[in-house]
Amino acid sequence: MFSRQTRVVIGFLIATLFLSATIGAGWGFIACRRHVRESLDRAYLSSSAFVRAAERWIARGEFNVLRHVSDVMMAGGTQSILLFSESDVFLHLPELPDAQHEPPGSVPPEPSMQLSRSPGGWTHVLLLPFEDPVLRGGARIVMDANAVRSRVAAASFRIAMIMLALWASSAGAAVLFGRRMIRHAPAETPIRIDTGSKQVHLHGLPLPLTPKQYCLMELLVSKPGRLFSEEQILRTVWPDSPYADSNDIRQCIYKIRRKLVAVISGSETCLVNEKGFGYRYVPENLPPSESVKDRDSSAMDGEKGVSRES
Repeated sequence: MFSRQTRVVIGFLIATLFLSATIGAGWGFIACRRHVRESLDRAYLSSSAFVRAAERWIARGEFNVLRHVSDVMMAGGTQSILLFSESDVFLHLPELPDAQHEPPGSVPPEPSMQLSRSPGGWTHVLLLPFEDPVLRGGARIVMDANAVRSRVAAASFRIAMIMLALWASSAGAAVLFGRRMIRHAPAETPIRIDTGSKQVHLHGLPLPLTPKQYCLMELLVSKPGRLFSEEQILRTVWPDSPYADSNDIRQCIYKIRRKLVAVISGSETCLVNEKGFGYRYVPENLPPSESVKDRDSSAMDGEKGVSRES
């Protein structure tokens, strides 16, 4: 089992990792969405400007100009251009044989644009109707969008690095925080004092004490290793008794030691008398908790032996 301080540190690390991942994922989603939106807007503006000009060139019969500008667009990253009406195809690049020139049939009722992914990469697909009601047609333009993928990859990499830096700094802070907690945490003691119920336990076993004995034990255990003078003990344990003296302290210590021995043999050595100075509680002098298990197992073996004899 982990100690309380270790559980706090582990919990803090998990919380910071989850928080960093949440912030990074949210930030990454917003950044990628912004890059895609900007790319779509630029593609839509350039394509719609071309389609508006293409309508005028088709109406005037200036197909040479239309073809020249379309070739420039194809050289600049456009993958295909299709200008059509309900019954005819005005332009299709890259060119197809005449047998494959089939009109799309339906004209898009309103502009639409989407980002799609194909085996060759990402593309912008723009469907735009002509504004001229005489033409009764539209355009379908497919543009290369691999630049968007590069931007999204770069943004994802930056976000991953930021998340890693956030988690590393949080982990470092958690380790320092945990060390500080452990350094300043009270020392573990096998004697547990419940101030609410006024009960004392030694390695989990109850230690029955009178009110004065409990008060003296609580004072000594509160500061393990600290030396308390007889004057300090008298002021704390016998505050309303002007006649209490060192004999009362010795008598009280003697009775507590007897009760400690009754619970676990050898535990009485945890109360040390520094003659002429006072008393201190030394938890290192207490027997380990394994002695309690050994005592319980011995008691169980004894009970089994008695039951066999009977």
